[in-house]
Amino acid sequence: MLSKMLVPIHIWRSTGDFINAKEFYNEYSTVDESYIKIHDYIIEDSISIRRSLQHNVILSENGSITVKKYSASFEGIIESFIDRYIKNFQSLPM
Repeated sequence: MLSKMLVPIHIWRSTGDFINAKEFYNEYSTVDESYIKIHDYIIEDSISIRRSLQHNVILSENGSITVKKYSASFEGIIESFIDRYIKNFQSLPM
């Protein structure tokens, strides 16, 4: 199957046959209603993708322990990493 697609593409490219190449491309790149439904389903389902969000446990100077929670979003993940690893970056020479 792949060679049946690649040979004509190679010939059209080698000979500069823009018209046949464009027809071929337009046939395989047209987005119809079924592809839009698939796209919408994937976008809708992407919210359920597991994200690695970890809350931080903080030990204060007086010995009390608190848990800092973050929102389940990309911003929350970034904020969690910053809070967890900021000391590592502050010790680097600038």
